[in-house]
Amino acid sequence: MNDRNTGLVLFLVQNRIFVKIIKILYNNNVIKLATETDSSEYDLPIDCRVDHIEGSNQRPFEQLDPYEAAELAVDFHDNAQTIDTGSGELVINDVSPEVQTGKPIVFVAGYYAEGSSMRQSMYDMVLSGRRTLTFSGYHGIDLTPEFRQKYEPKILELQRADLSSSILPQLRKAAALIAMLDEKGLKNVDVFAHSEGCIVTSIAAYLRPDLFAKKAMLCPAGSVGEKSVGAIKMRKGIDDAVAIQRRVENSIADTSYAIQTACRSVLSGVGLQSGERDETRTAWRQIDPRYASDAQQRRSMIQQDLSPKQRADANRSWLRWMQIQKGYAGGIPFSGLYGREYNRDADKGHLKSELNSLVRRRLEKWMPMIGADSVVVGACSRDALYPPGEVFEQMAQGGVSQFIEVGDATHNVQHYQPGKVTQFIAESLDVQVPKDGVHYRSQTPDKMVA
Repeated sequence: MNDRNTGLVLFLVQNRIFVKIIKILYNNNVIKLATETDSSEYDLPIDCRVDHIEGSNQRPFEQLDPYEAAELAVDFHDNAQTIDTGSGELVINDVSPEVQTGKPIVFVAGYYAEGSSMRQSMYDMVLSGRRTLTFSGYHGIDLTPEFRQKYEPKILELQRADLSSSILPQLRKAAALIAMLDEKGLKNVDVFAHSEGCIVTSIAAYLRPDLFAKKAMLCPAGSVGEKSVGAIKMRKGIDDAVAIQRRVENSIADTSYAIQTACRSVLSGVGLQSGERDETRTAWRQIDPRYASDAQQRRSMIQQDLSPKQRADANRSWLRWMQIQKGYAGGIPFSGLYGREYNRDADKGHLKSELNSLVRRRLEKWMPMIGADSVVVGACSRDALYPPGEVFEQMAQGGVSQFIEVGDATHNVQHYQPGKVTQFIAESLDVQVPKDGVHYRSQTPDKMVA
């Protein structure tokens, strides 16, 4: 993005023109028609079942006292382990409950995302008695000659089953997933995957069926037929627009509530004080405040590596910071000037090849190969990238018969409504989520003996 385009974006944001455009599209049903679905219109075989998640219960993590919540979060980060696979390093997060009530659950993140980005639902699974694991490695690991030789027949079978795009970009991540489970000595685990992670999981499950049991796939990439990169980017833009629209709506609602509360308090003669909100809080307001501290910590860590000039650029505007942060992680920055200056060799073209591969993938062709009866597919009702109707009908062609529609949620639901993701995992993988009396460890300070 050149300076002229950067200035245009800043002008639109600062003058709220972008928000006005979103409202116009919404009021004229442009966004609604692209994102809302009617489950009665799904054209599915008679043996298929579609369940629905509308609201979400209070998450187990939200029920912890502050000490236990902090302890779980600290354990998640402090127990992170870096392993050398021989073909690349992986950072593994592995947290176990005191008493395990079921199989471990492996979390596999989507496109350009770290496994730790799903930690909120991972916390809930730990508190539900499940050991949880994930790995962070943007582009997986290199494929060694030994790996290629060992799995070559199955790799070729997967590629022949779907010739629409190359298997290699996601194969690197599947190799990382297999390496993590082999390092931990685990087999027959349950798995939750999101977006591109569903492709990665499918590859790994075919190469090593002994490693996986049930598979919960939410908003699976490659489940809407072969699309162009341009079409997927347009859908992504609409999905982001809906997310921004919802943020604006809730910001207005919160401001209105604060003003009304202040006015009522003054008029009643009791002064300014907080009160209970009359209407039910919308699901979108489940965003956890801990995300803010995580973002600040990440920003601080990255800025430590920047020069004074680069640090000044990062502080100048949020757009400059986005460019720096994206480039720092090895992504495709908005501008060629930013990012490559900080981490020139991190990407090596992987991000582009991953995108080109996943948008053309026909994931349903792999379902019979990994056991369609072990797969539960979920989709979010307001997901413009992978709408439920297209996802369910396409995956049903591969033999999947268990579907769950997550209501009033967009594609990246794990960031904004982790409670709904927890509920999806619970229903898909038969997890008993506690509703009260939640504790992380039995030895909390008031129980410890000096």
